[in-house]
Amino acid sequence: MIDDTKAQVESHFNRANGYEHDAIVVYGDTDSVMIKFGTSDLGTSMKLAQEAADRVTKTFLNPIKLEFEKCYHPYLLMNKKRYAGLLWTNVEKYVLSASGLHLDCIWIASCVHLDCIWAPSEEF
Repeated sequence: MIDDTKAQVESHFNRANGYEHDAIVVYGDTDSVMIKFGTSDLGTSMKLAQEAADRVTKTFLNPIKLEFEKCYHPYLLMNKKRYAGLLWTNVEKYVLSASGLHLDCIWIASCVHLDCIWAPSEEF
């Protein structure tokens, strides 16, 4: 099912089909799919994510459903289940989100790439 979802997303959301960028599934497991649509516009990303969820859900057997929940921007994926970013559920408000970073806190202060994620957040 994960491979099928990846194939459906990447074969539909691409330049050949009239989209501005080629979508890339950067991560997928039994309970989540993370897609890079290539656009820097948050609203566009959310619309594409909802379209992808609806499109893929139509191919699943009932009651299996792929749901759009959130966008991360900016987003840093270190490896499986270890990421950080600002989590957006709508274009107006974000919250800081991090998973699996408890082991990495020692080097956060010296990592310039994380400045763009931690700096805008008032929660951290």
